[in-house]
Amino acid sequence: MKLENVYLRDKRVYVDLNVDEIMMVEAFGRGTVLYTEKEGIETSLLFKGLKEKLERQGFKQSHRSCLINLNYIVDIHEDYVEM
Repeated sequence: MKLENVYLRDKRVYVDLNVDEIMMVEAFGRGTVLYTEKEGIETSLLFKGLKEKLERQGFKQSHRSCLINLNYIVDIHEDYVEM
């Protein structure tokens, strides 16, 4: 089942974000930052929980604290991924 949107709390505002807009997710302190082409959205969501949901949507873990959306990969180099 394809997940369409993620509902996030960014500071005191709830955000409805289409999963396809998320380029990368990074663990940050006790929460996560979801990066789109326009902005980074800090959330209190746990990385582990997002990982379980997003890996089924075409995201792969590139580092212990980072998930990337495979649809945004331009090129893969020996020591970094170009998005």
